[in-house]
Amino acid sequence: MKLKIDFVDNVCNTSQKSFYLSLTITIILLILIIISLNNLEKSKCKCSDIPEKRFLREWFIFNIIIQSLLIFFFLIGNEPCYTRFVNNNYLYPLTLFIGFINFIMLIRLILYIRILREKCPCGYGNLEKFLFWYLIIIFSIIALFITLLLIMSIATLFMFIRK
Repeated sequence: MKLKIDFVDNVCNTSQKSFYLSLTITIILLILIIISLNNLEKSKCKCSDIPEKRFLREWFIFNIIIQSLLIFFFLIGNEPCYTRFVNNNYLYPLTLFIGFINFIMLIRLILYIRILREKCPCGYGNLEKFLFWYLIIIFSIIALFITLLLIMSIATLFMFIRK
């Protein structure tokens, strides 16, 4: 079964529910990250104040604002397909740039939570455990897909070289 997006007559054949669902899950995850960082800031735990924490909360707040604005502009716009809306010439470089920085900040968050896990028992609670293992699983799946993509690319390259 192929997923096909048809842009004829400005109509989208795919359901937009998956985009709304993924955006909602992303916003919920970002809110959980901000709650965790706020709780660590309010706690009396001094070992959680380390340089790896710098700018994490601010970035994720900015990310929630960007995600909310994207969904808001899509909803008030007249574009029927979210993929075409996000991949237009003006938004694509911006979303690519924000996605790259978001990837870096998520890695920094994993490193920060890992340091809390190893050296700061008062700053590593249930929410941090959930975030740590959720992010580890997500990054493991991404690494698996990248590895499979590389293997398939190399195999395809060797098939073309042999001919």
